[in-house]
Amino acid sequence: MKTENNDNEEYSLNDLINMAIEFHGFPVPGAVIGVFMADWALELLKDVPKVDAIIETWLCLPSGIHTVLRYRRNKTQFRVVDFHKCAATFYDKKTGEGIRFYLDTEKTKDFPNIHGWYLRTLDHDLGKGERWAPVTEEFLLARRKVLSYEYVKIVVPKATLSTPVVSCKECNELFLSVEGQEKCEACSGKAYYKRIKEEECLLLKE
Repeated sequence: MKTENNDNEEYSLNDLINMAIEFHGFPVPGAVIGVFMADWALELLKDVPKVDAIIETWLCLPSGIHTVLRYRRNKTQFRVVDFHKCAATFYDKKTGEGIRFYLDTEKTKDFPNIHGWYLRTLDHDLGKGERWAPVTEEFLLARRKVLSYEYVKIVVPKATLSTPVVSCKECNELFLSVEGQEKCEACSGKAYYKRIKEEECLLLKE
């Protein structure tokens, strides 16, 4: 299978896998499966002019998906909503309709290294390289066989030009009140961070 970017440079699927690993910095199973997810998604959505993606984990998967989207559809955007799942949705930006792919644990049972990696039952006394190498190799063998997908419609509210900017009732920082809420996401219990005191910050310690 060949892919093209706007410079008409062709890349095989193996090229994209190697590029994803290089982008990530070292071989990881999630980057490889991210390539297979995005490759399959763009095949099924080949007639959709503008495909965007939502990735459900920060761990490794974005490296593979980013690589395919960049070189197959280099105007595509993606964002991460960290549900801690090995899953991603690729959708028509205009309609919000799309396809959600996920690593299917019923299917991974046929691939013991992948299954053990996903359920975190592999030998943790081994280093990451030793532990992940057979998993990555098995993903290269399994390819799409461990994936399932479902058709979905994106329902996350989007900000528009008329969305009001309000001051959070708790922290006083300004934010876009997409659904009329009075508190920002962080103060509503959905923060990806917690505030610490300056003296607690290890970055400032010698």
